[in-house]
Order: sequence, then structure tokens, then C-alpha cells
Amino acid sequence: MKGIEIRSKRKQLGLTQKELADKLGVSHNTISNWEKGEVIPNSKDSLIDSFLNINIENVKNENSNNIVNEPPTGYYHPDVSASAGLESEMVNDELKRIPINIPNWEKGVEFINVYGDSMYPKFCSGEIIGIKEVERQYMNYGYAYVIIFNDGQVYLKYIRKGKDDDHWLLASENPKYEAKEYHLSLIKKIFIIKGVITKTTM
Repeated sequence: MKGIEIRSKRKQLGLTQKELADKLGVSHNTISNWEKGEVIPNSKDSLIDSFLNINIENVKNENSNNIVNEPPTGYYHPDVSASAGLESEMVNDELKRIPINIPNWEKGVEFINVYGDSMYPKFCSGEIIGIKEVERQYMNYGYAYVIIFNDGQVYLKYIRKGKDDDHWLLASENPKYEAKEYHLSLIKKIFIIKGVITKTTM
């Protein structure tokens, strides 16, 4: 089904639906409808076939007005912060996310906003952090992580050893916030902090 192929190729190239629409000279709704399975008119067949046959390894840099060669470092989610609902917001944020390229960073980083003062001055409200999911066994005590709980709560905290191997102590940088201990069964995912940027540098 061509709709699935279009979506797959678009994601391989690191393009949003709007970016692809701009490059192909159609509307964003058209791309959305095609990816949902709407019949592609015969007049667009050659255009779509050319897009699907792009060799990703040979694609030119976007600055040359061709489709992007390398995927971006990651995506900035302007409406997402380290607060409740982060996971679902990131999944459903495709139309709003902004590709970011940062030299010497690994790929697959998600960029979200810092909100609140619990980690001040280490992380300040208004800054942007790059995060990447990590398995629990690779977590190191004493470092800051973004933690997603099973109930949707999200915290940006230091992880420290709890009373036993089944508990973590989540601590803030700001001394006015008390550390709290949580059983590991309550925690769904953790994200390592890959770096911090400010909006004035974007």
C-alpha cells in the first residue's frame, strides 16, 4: 500500500508531513490523506514513485533544496515539557515537532522544555533539554534523568539509591524540595539527559 510506503520513506528521511508536502508541492492535508490510504491521482504517480525510489545514502543536503541526506539530531517538541503527559504528547506531536541538527551529537534525541524550579540552578525553567530513553540497567546513581511513571507523571530529578534495590530516591537540586522514594514498579521509562540548550541559541 503506497500510503504506508510514503510514511515509511518520509520517516527515514526525517521529514514531517508538512515538510514533505512543501517539497512535493502539495498541501499538508494531501500528504496526510495519502498516508491514510486515500487514492493517489494518476497525475501524481510519477512524483510519488520518484520520492519512494530515493536512495537515502545519496540524497543531497537540504541546503541544496533537495530532500535531506542525514536525519536530524532529533526533534524539538515546543509544546512538551517535563510534566504530566510527556509520553503521549511526544507520540502525537508529529505535526508540531521541529527538526534540530547539532554537530557531534548522537541521533535520536528528543528535545523538550524544562518547567518549574525544582532543579534550579542546574536546569532552569525555559531551557531545553535533549533526552534519550535508556534501559534501567544502564542508569547511574547521582545523575539527573527524566522519569515517566505508570500513571503519566513525569519528573526531572536526580536518581539516588533507595532503601533497597527495589527503590529509587528522586531528589531535586533546589533544597526547598524534599527527596521522595519510589518503588521501581511505579516507574515506566527513564530518559538520560544528553545536553542542555537555551532558546536564545536556537
